Amino acid sequence: MTAVIDREELELRLARRLNKAQMKALKELLELLGDPPDWYRVPQTFWEASGKALVSVIGSIIEEIYVMQAEAMLAGFGGIGVEWDLINQAAVDWARAHAADLVGKLMQRSYEFARQAVADFFEQGWTMGDLEARLARVYGAQRAEVIAVTEVTRAAVEGERATVKELEKYGIFMIEIWQTENDELVCPICGPRHEKREGDGWTRDDGPPAHPKCRCWVNHVMKD
Repeated sequence: MTAVIDREELELRLARRLNKAQMKALKELLELLGDPPDWYRVPQTFWEASGKALVSVIGSIIEEIYVMQAEAMLAGFGGIGVEWDLINQAAVDWARAHAADLVGKLMQRSYEFARQAVADFFEQGWTMGDLEARLARVYGAQRAEVIAVTEVTRAAVEGERATVKELEKYGIFMIEIWQTENDELVCPICGPRHEKREGDGWTRDDGPPAHPKCRCWVNHVMKD
């Protein structure tokens, strides 16, 4: 399989939606905190609602990518009547579960970061502008970009892996080969894995993605 289809467009779309949701959450958080900020004014319902919004944004797009990449891979096996209902259901199940797990971790980090920022407000004599600037680190565009790049990679790889599993029903067995851009920007983690087969220095637990903002992908070849 080639690199992720329409990667730049998908990354940009996901990053924009994430950033919009995060900016809305940041505005609401600041309003709830008040001036001076009071951490106990922020109810648990705020964190729950913010998390649900992120799950919705991330889940819908990674599900789309999963199916898109599966379709592209299966285009080379046109004579096989793959059960698309199974592929689509797998996409829904995976996207929901992964988005919920990912957002759960993100929200926990946001909660702890925000709580510490409010404590620092008083300990270090910050202004409300200082507090907002600190919170923007986890609610800003940079975080949205990191998540978008990483999750586009992950969804594409997972979609292909589901396709490989489906092809095994027809006696077609394939193995993954790690692919990088193979240029000066490739990181020390992924560089040594370029064009290496699964099991040759890496396993599926290693990725792709191997790290935040990883843009690697996998090719598949017939097993010997």
